[in-house]
Amino acid sequence: TYLSGLMSNMPAKSVEPMALEFLGEDDVRSLQRFMKTYHWDHEAMELKNQILLSPLIADPLGMINVDSSEFVKKGKESVGVSRQYCGAIGKVENCQSGVFVGYSSEKGYGLLTGRLYMPEIWFSQEYAQRRKDNWVPKDLTFQTKIEIALELIQQVARTTLFPAQWIGCDATFGSDAHFLKSLPEGLYYFADVRSDAQAFLKKPKLKLPPYLGRGRKPKRPRLSPGQPQPKTVAMLARSGKCRWESVILAEGAKGPIIAKVTRLRVYPARNGLPQEDSVWLFIRTTADGKTKFSLSNAPVDMPLSEMCKASVMRWPIEQCFEE
Repeated sequence: TYLSGLMSNMPAKSVEPMALEFLGEDDVRSLQRFMKTYHWDHEAMELKNQILLSPLIADPLGMINVDSSEFVKKGKESVGVSRQYCGAIGKVENCQSGVFVGYSSEKGYGLLTGRLYMPEIWFSQEYAQRRKDNWVPKDLTFQTKIEIALELIQQVARTTLFPAQWIGCDATFGSDAHFLKSLPEGLYYFADVRSDAQAFLKKPKLKLPPYLGRGRKPKRPRLSPGQPQPKTVAMLARSGKCRWESVILAEGAKGPIIAKVTRLRVYPARNGLPQEDSVWLFIRTTADGKTKFSLSNAPVDMPLSEMCKASVMRWPIEQCFEE
């Protein structure tokens, strides 16, 4: 009954309307009890889904995608619900949030795994009764979305069911240096960043400030005098350093997706200082005037055409959320 309800055209997908539609009024309580107190073998079902999906869409040139998605809720008792940013409506709202890992290739796309994000307030004494009422595991501890995403990606990588060349993510994850450094080896990230992210075109010289004889000796280097300051990626896009090309990124439902693209080797800036190695800054502007900025640790000789393909391989996870 529950699965029939999920796959139906019913506007409400909660247990009570499902029971009323398929079973009758006398079975509402029994279906609620079944859903709350009986155990699903979640790991086994998830693995079965991946085993069935792998031969259909797995490809060595595929992309593992990570993203969060939110679900607006009216009440306060659903597990993990809180006032937090809701991407679906673009503002802070009462909602649940999850971190999801998907996969896309030229063969197709699908969701592989996901986990509910539990806001930190849910681990406070104030929420102790709610945790108990929702059967929250007693050994569960707070994890950030970054930590959840890294754990899920590692789990997918260990199955070896979904070989990939890329890992794609939006700016929530792409702006986190620790996240990018912690991704599995052998995969290139294609990570969106915000327009105010900063980078250097050339690696500047650094030096330790002189010790003045008081307090602790300086340990953090600074830019040497006369060295250029980092610029935002939006400023770099407007500079004369870019050579733009018009390309067809993909075939969309309404015709070809045409964009102007360019790329530069840059040193991303963290706290005003350059990171050790250079990466690609990939910039694309679509016909609607929107500009997207992405960083990638793909090698210097990676063809532009391959990066153009990668730039549209993250969006199928958004399609998964829509579906």
